[in-house]
Amino acid sequence: MFKMKKILYILVMLLMLLGFSNLFSSCEDINEKHDIYMQQGETLRVGKIDSLALYSGNMRAQLKCWVGDYRARKLMITVTNSDEVLWSDLPENHREDSILIYISNLKEGSNQLSFVTTNEDKTILSIPVKATVTAFGEKYKTILSQRTIKKVNSVGDRVEILWGSRSSAQLIGQEVSYQTNSDRDTTYIIHASESMSVLKNAKSNGKIAYKSLYLPVPSAIDTFSVEKTIVEYSSN
Repeated sequence: MFKMKKILYILVMLLMLLGFSNLFSSCEDINEKHDIYMQQGETLRVGKIDSLALYSGNMRAQLKCWVGDYRARKLMITVTNSDEVLWSDLPENHREDSILIYISNLKEGSNQLSFVTTNEDKTILSIPVKATVTAFGEKYKTILSQRTIKKVNSVGDRVEILWGSRSSAQLIGQEVSYQTNSDRDTTYIIHASESMSVLKNAKSNGKIAYKSLYLPVPSAIDTFSVEKTIVEYSSN
């Protein structure tokens, strides 16, 4: 009986020692993982830009966004496959308003952009936000044409212009310049929906200069135009 109790005691002690050994081993594993985490450091972030919108322009674009995190003080804009980096300071106050930033030196066509906010000393970054915008330029200009004038009538101090048909939905109007009776240079923007326009207080004999205006997309920030055309007229 004594031997049996001794054997049971030894078995219990062995099991206890094995349990303590596993416990110490688990604690060491946890400490090792914690040490690695501490060595690598916690990844800190500032808030990224919100509600991003991009508007096309003439070799440029306009960014409209909101940044709610007041720790974000600067915005870094990069263009894919380009060395161009644009830094812009973010407003310190009134973050409830949208922020407008112009992005220049884009290539004509599609441009992929990346937006990263940072703190003041550029050591803490946000998660990148990527977006694509199309820029227009000389290639787009080559497809634009001047709107034709069918007829010009001069009656007294009025000049009537009868326009040709609207060739494109992107045509938004014509810029028309002429001299008044008092030799004053006057310029008007005439909407493309007009089929006939009347210039008032115009000389009975003179010239009008005009150029057609185009907007590549309804939300574009820049208007494109063709070269001016000069048309002479005289009274009937």
